[in-house]
Amino acid sequence: MPLNEHPAIIGLPPFTVKSLPKQEFFALLESAGYSMSATMPSGKHNCLKYLFSHKKHNSVMAVYNPANDRIVTAYQLD
Repeated sequence: MPLNEHPAIIGLPPFTVKSLPKQEFFALLESAGYSMSATMPSGKHNCLKYLFSHKKHNSVMAVYNPANDRIVTAYQLD
């Protein structure tokens, strides 16, 4: 499914993402040609930040909350 047709995607480009289960979010970005390029601590509630890159499009930053195993927000970088 193209990113702009997924119900969790808001605006494309740039876009933000509603909360999604981690595996569903990863599968969505991988199907659109993104790959994870970095992981870093978020500093809030033991969350993690993931940076996804794409050869043609701007990178995507996602914040993951391990307490509920969900991406709580994600956005395309300018």
